[in-house]
Amino acid sequence: MQAECLAAAYRLWRRNWKGPGREYTSGALVWQMDDCWPVTSWAIVDCFLRPKPAYFAIARELRPFTIGMTRKTKKIFRDDRSAAFFTIEHTLEIWGTNSTLDDKEVYLDVVAFDLENEGWRGGAEKQKVVLKRNSATELFEGPLPGQQTRTKESEVPKPIVVSARLLDVESGEVLGRYSNW
Repeated sequence: MQAECLAAAYRLWRRNWKGPGREYTSGALVWQMDDCWPVTSWAIVDCFLRPKPAYFAIARELRPFTIGMTRKTKKIFRDDRSAAFFTIEHTLEIWGTNSTLDDKEVYLDVVAFDLENEGWRGGAEKQKVVLKRNSATELFEGPLPGQQTRTKESEVPKPIVVSARLLDVESGEVLGRYSNW
């Protein structure tokens, strides 16, 4: 749980570094590095100097190239006088970060899986994108693949898992990856 929490925090903080004049989060301080005796704590290294899972999660989120995703659910009312008729839409946002001093051309590879519909897999062709230097770049904002628009709160959304990777254009090496459950 600690690793997931810290990874999400660092991922979102890095998204807020959007380039000149838009550096909304300028950094993060790792506050509790290690424990001095055996104890349960938020430290990322235990008292024997063994890294906890959170150590590796933070290290992954601080690599030069990373990718992140978030989903949003929005309720849209038919008119402003009644809450009886509405639609619920699901959107997906994907961003990449580049902490180097040069723009980086990469492929964005996104695949969605429906956990209830065996064999269903959706995704687009690899898309070439440019990660701006020393900033976060918004790569995609649109409907969540495979998720239907709902008209009732009682309708359960489909369990869709989305996986995204940043691939080096020249070598095909995976520079960053993230899965959103």
